[in-house]
Amino acid sequence: IKSEPEFLLGTDSLGRDVLSRVIYGARVSMVVGFLPTLIILLVGTTVGMISGYLGGWADNLLMRLTDVVYAFPDLLFFIIVMVALRDSFIGQFMNGLVLLFAALAIVNWVGVARLIRGQVLSIKQKEFIEAARCIG
Repeated sequence: IKSEPEFLLGTDSLGRDVLSRVIYGARVSMVVGFLPTLIILLVGTTVGMISGYLGGWADNLLMRLTDVVYAFPDLLFFIIVMVALRDSFIGQFMNGLVLLFAALAIVNWVGVARLIRGQVLSIKQKEFIEAARCIG
């Protein structure tokens, strides 16, 4: 109702602190936002670095895998993963939150992988890398 120094956002009609209630309500949203992003970065960076560094058949194989995942519409692929794994162990663990994280990561890691691969290929062509190879 009224903002006081000890209650930054004030209190509701029952005298409860609004800020603590907002923080408590946002915790699931924060977890759903940050954890899949961490998994996406981990998977995408790993695939992109391996692909860019090794080159050859490994690069070709990993980039074709990313093309297959990239070819599906995100929402359709997300729904397929959620429905297919809903009754499995991963679907039941933590009320399906882990499945949600996995499905988001499976759908969205390809953009990160392509970006990292391009950066690795770019850095491989720099002069200081060639100089380091010449030195031994």
